[in-house]
Amino acid sequence: MLASKNLIPDLSGKKPGVLIHLGAGRGRDLSAWRSAGFQRVVLVEADQVRVADLTTLAESMDDVSVLDDAVSAKSGQGELHVLNYPDASSLREPERLLELFPGIRTRKRVPHAVTGIDELIKREALDAEQFNAVVIETPGEECAIVEALIESEAIEQISHLIVQAPTVPLYAGARSINEIEQRLLDANYTLSTTDENTDPIRPIKSFQRDLAALKLRKLEKQLKREKSTRESLETQVEETKESVGALEGKLKESEKQAERLQAELSALRQEREDSAQKLAELKKKAEQASKLEKKLAEHESIRKELEKVQGELKKTWVERGQYKEQAQNTLAEAKDAKKRCERIEEKLREAREEAQRFKTEAQSQPAVGEELKKLLEAQSEKFEKVAAEQKQTREAMEGRVLNKIVSRIDNSAKQVESYIGLNAFMESGQILPDLHGWPISPDLALYLMRLINDRDYDLIVEFGSGSSTVLMAHAVAQKMRSAGMEDVSASRRELSHHTTTADPRSEGLSSGVPTHQVAKELARADVMPRIVAFEHMREFYKKTAENLQRAGLAEFVELVHAPLMDFRSGNGEQYLYYDCEQVIQSLAHRMSDHPVKILCLVDGPPGKTTKNARYPAFPVIMKGFAGHQVDFLMDDSKRDDEAAVLNLWEQEADRRGLSVSRTELAFEKGAVLMGVE
Repeated sequence: MLASKNLIPDLSGKKPGVLIHLGAGRGRDLSAWRSAGFQRVVLVEADQVRVADLTTLAESMDDVSVLDDAVSAKSGQGELHVLNYPDASSLREPERLLELFPGIRTRKRVPHAVTGIDELIKREALDAEQFNAVVIETPGEECAIVEALIESEAIEQISHLIVQAPTVPLYAGARSINEIEQRLLDANYTLSTTDENTDPIRPIKSFQRDLAALKLRKLEKQLKREKSTRESLETQVEETKESVGALEGKLKESEKQAERLQAELSALRQEREDSAQKLAELKKKAEQASKLEKKLAEHESIRKELEKVQGELKKTWVERGQYKEQAQNTLAEAKDAKKRCERIEEKLREAREEAQRFKTEAQSQPAVGEELKKLLEAQSEKFEKVAAEQKQTREAMEGRVLNKIVSRIDNSAKQVESYIGLNAFMESGQILPDLHGWPISPDLALYLMRLINDRDYDLIVEFGSGSSTVLMAHAVAQKMRSAGMEDVSASRRELSHHTTTADPRSEGLSSGVPTHQVAKELARADVMPRIVAFEHMREFYKKTAENLQRAGLAEFVELVHAPLMDFRSGNGEQYLYYDCEQVIQSLAHRMSDHPVKILCLVDGPPGKTTKNARYPAFPVIMKGFAGHQVDFLMDDSKRDDEAAVLNLWEQEADRRGLSVSRTELAFEKGAVLMGVE
């Protein structure tokens, strides 16, 4: 602030007490306060950097204490708006300040505990007989603190107040220095000094306590309390008199009621004797009824047994009729079979006679018989061969058709089941993206969401964005909500404003943010993104960003436009892969101080870019996150290229001495979950 000579309190002839400096900054007024002769000086500051500086400054001073506190009217939880001009940082929104001074901006918002001024005064145990002073240098909170002091008993312990405040309010809900002055004048303080030279916009004024006025105010309060107490006691006396009269009336009524109750009691005793006699008679009748019920139960049991026997007889009669009908049908079939056998025997006899005739003719003409025999044998062999081929062809076709039908049924059932699971999982009421035509199939989508829900991943990295990005964001959001966590912090929203998850309709998004810029933003951000997705095709990048915005999930995803660039593997092979290494290294640096669990979904780039196009995902991730637990989820594992990449990953893990677990997932296009530790 501040401490010009005319503002330093004069303690001559007074009993020195405590000076509390709210918003002490870097402590440039400390020497002036100590020189004034106070017994103790309490420096209160909310900015962490300045608290550290004050602690160092006061390290060897026994009469100085430093408090890391944000002070306002009431205790609770607040948010400190840290500006690039630290002296203007405040617990309130700097609305007017930012309009008047465009160069000032908010660097961050930090949650901070807030201590009420009356609680702080009580905690410091100020002696009202001593000369105590409070210096208020808290932008935006000046009037709230002054009013809280006036409304509480703490004001009686403050002899001197020094306040710095603007001539016009610069913060939301704040008041000007003139309004603060009027409040103090009304509270029996007198203006002693005004300094407008230090800062014309934020003048400094000091106020002296009017002891006589304060004593008068205290006596008035006490008189008011005594009067209120007397009126309350008089009211209680009148109420007591009325209560006594009411109680006397109730007592008389109670005596009359007691007489009535005594008469009713005598009548009830007579009724009880009569009831006992009737009860004895009812017991006898009950015993007789019980005997009758037993007999009735026996008769009912016999009746049910008879009904059961009648049912069985009826069933037997029906079965007898059925057997009779079956026997008649069987007899008719036997007669038909006998007739067919007779006709077959007749044909066999005719065939034998015909065969004998052919045999006789063949014996009479040996050459023709031999030739006919060979012809018949050849024809028979040809018929048998054709029949065998037809049977083999028919069986093969039936097998192929059956396998295709079974495969179609299994796949359809699996897809329907997956869609049902997705709908059950997404109970938030938001519309899911259309999965048709996108690379990820419903069965893998459901598995992916269950994986995120069941395992506590610290980070999810995706190569190739799309519907899977939106689904994973849904799963993360739902898991955070069910855990009672905030979706995102203010710092995460600020990061989203600067990076690629901004409004996809804006001009800035169409070009994307360079990956090195994303890496810098991630390094500065206060909150890690849950999902980082890389996409090289601008069309799909924009479409994914639009879907995230539409679903209200953009703040969960760091969507990066990463064009394909040359990548050389450790064995010298050349690939085209996402420009992602700077971002990965930035994330790895942020997470290097503790072990983390990472899920990496590999669904890009397309296989047409180069042979084994998805291989670089493993070395890129493991370069940044070696020593951490990583789960690689590979889509399209039925394709030859992806199968080869999985084998290369296992070889690479073996060279690195890493433990690998591999789970084959029987999905529509095939998938593999490979865990690496």
